[in-house]
Amino acid sequence: MQAIITQILSILKKNDSLFSSEAMLKLFFEELTKLLMEYALKQYEQECIHQYKTEGWELERKESRTINFTFGEVTFKRYRMRKEGEKSVIPLDKSLSLPAREHYSPGAKGQMIAIIDGMTYRKAAETINSLCPYTVSHQSLHKVVQKEGKLAKEWLKEDIQCEDELKKVKHLFIEADGVLIKSKAKGKHEEIHRAVVHEGVKKVGGRTVLINARMITSMLSSRQLLKEVSFYIESHYKTNDTIIITNSDGGSGYEYDKFNHILGNRAAHEHFTDSYHVNQKIQKRLAHDPEMIILIRKAIYEHNWEKVVAVLDTAESRCLVRNGLDVSAQLNEIQRLKNYLYKHWPYLQPRHMRPHEVPRGGIGVIESKHRRCTYRMKYQGRNWTKSGAENMVTLITLKENGLLEAYLRRKEIESSVLDDEPIEVTKRRMSTYLKETIRDSKGALSGRIPNSGSTSSSIGVLRKSVL
Repeated sequence: MQAIITQILSILKKNDSLFSSEAMLKLFFEELTKLLMEYALKQYEQECIHQYKTEGWELERKESRTINFTFGEVTFKRYRMRKEGEKSVIPLDKSLSLPAREHYSPGAKGQMIAIIDGMTYRKAAETINSLCPYTVSHQSLHKVVQKEGKLAKEWLKEDIQCEDELKKVKHLFIEADGVLIKSKAKGKHEEIHRAVVHEGVKKVGGRTVLINARMITSMLSSRQLLKEVSFYIESHYKTNDTIIITNSDGGSGYEYDKFNHILGNRAAHEHFTDSYHVNQKIQKRLAHDPEMIILIRKAIYEHNWEKVVAVLDTAESRCLVRNGLDVSAQLNEIQRLKNYLYKHWPYLQPRHMRPHEVPRGGIGVIESKHRRCTYRMKYQGRNWTKSGAENMVTLITLKENGLLEAYLRRKEIESSVLDDEPIEVTKRRMSTYLKETIRDSKGALSGRIPNSGSTSSSIGVLRKSVL
């Protein structure tokens, strides 16, 4: 300990600026951490090997491996063991749940996933290389994200379980919508189907947040999405006395009857057509007559169809050639608005007029919940294959639901850990291993600290003091 403190003091004293000292201390602590990790792994391996030896396993050979941890790159050597009639095994890898041919720890992968949902692969790689004590190329980052997205999708399917005691809530909100993204196939698009289930809203400081929100995503269809929503509700809530409040833009696959079908015999169901989309329609269809927009909104809020018809009739009579539009085009826009409002009229009734109590807030949140997904998938994504988009969306949804850490903590039991490596790889690695015997070892075997400087440098002095 005193040797370490001495080196820290030496670095602080011999630099003119704190910036230079901090840069050197960063390298110092990275090297120190890697050294300690190498020694710890070496000791841990001895414990693992002892257990295997008692079961009849024998040492076969030592193999080198490099893993990028959140605290830096660590290279270490460990034994492969064999037993007649059994596949060879590396005890240390198995104990640490390290899959074969993996170069990044779960923590490092978590950092990558946390960064990638807000920027492109190339930009994310630059950010990681600047802020983290390990490096990654944008190609490697892409491979990691796609692989983890695929594994996360399977993990989510297996992890969803029914709660021991179903929750009873007074209100339960469900909203669903689709997001179109560009496909790599020319002239085609992929659709991301997303839904949010929550129990209402609450104030946290100055912010309004959803209570127990759960994002559910599917790349298959709106029907599959609503099936997953139904399964989630049935496995978490007892809804006999719950008022179910649904909201959507009323597009194909998200109509009232589709929601009602998955809810079954619930106590109460109140469906709304999303006000954001309704206002969009009004502004678009009555863009030639802004004065009528205010009147039509008031009539809708009062839920008075006679007033709606009267306002639209007045708008028709006021039709003039404006902004290059002829009268027939304006009349067509008004008629289309009337048809739209008539189709959705039962679901435009304000909450205070509903037969069941509908609390203020909690409705119309799906658009804001889209932002993280749309920013990455539409504006930073350029175009996607279906599988690539599905993997990325899975990770984004995992993070939104606060399940990223639980996924990374999962116990991995993969057969690849126990399998022998391919013959070509084994021959290459054994050749490298044999060549290393004619050179000074710099790995954990000799206990040396990597030092690119002189023996009088901070790391060099520490190495001599420790060893």
